[in-house]
Amino acid sequence: MFLFFGGIIFALFGVLGCADLVQKKKKCTEETTAIVTEISTEIDNDNNLSYWPIIEYNINEKKFKNKLLSGNSIFQKYNIGNEVEIFYNKENGDEFYCKERYYSSLFWWLITAIIGGVLMILPFFKNFEEDGENSGSIIMVIIGIILIIEVSKRISNKNELKKRCIEKTIAVVKDIVIDEKKDSDGKININKYPIFQYTVNGKIIEVKSVIGYSTSDYVVGQKVEIFYNPNKEDEIYIEK
Repeated sequence: MFLFFGGIIFALFGVLGCADLVQKKKKCTEETTAIVTEISTEIDNDNNLSYWPIIEYNINEKKFKNKLLSGNSIFQKYNIGNEVEIFYNKENGDEFYCKERYYSSLFWWLITAIIGGVLMILPFFKNFEEDGENSGSIIMVIIGIILIIEVSKRISNKNELKKRCIEKTIAVVKDIVIDEKKDSDGKININKYPIFQYTVNGKIIEVKSVIGYSTSDYVVGQKVEIFYNPNKEDEIYIEK
């Protein structure tokens, strides 16, 4: 019955998540353009780094500042200065949803609800609980599906970045930022973030890598071939 109650929790979270998004869409009917003013970084207990855009927008000459719920542990999709289309609640300007992220968020909540539903009905199949090997195999299949979806999402993000960054140039590693964090076991994990400097149309641009390296993949002064987005010159892609 462990699977059954676990399924209830998954299904409940999924249904509530979907309901919250649908309800928010009903209340947030006014559209405006927000600007990404900063990128907040957060590190969890397992030393996983996530990037969270902070957006600002004006409603009736009043400024609002909120975190865009779009954390990403690998790719920084948004950069400072990017414009983001949002819908807000005219009665509560702090309540909003991102037009670009709405359906992808709804999809993931639906997946969560479906997984919960599957877990709930599995124990009722004949001999499911008696046949440990069979039940274990089904559980592994579900976990595998989740992992495949997550990997596919990350690969898709990488491909989208590659499509946007089509102009090639040579950058120089100007500096390397060293970040030391302790994990839950007290072990110190070191990540090195190179800062790339390059020139576009006479303008000097510096970009800190969103990916940290535990080894010395880069050294100061090293020349690196990069691809940048001609429409957002501080968005880069490096083939490694």
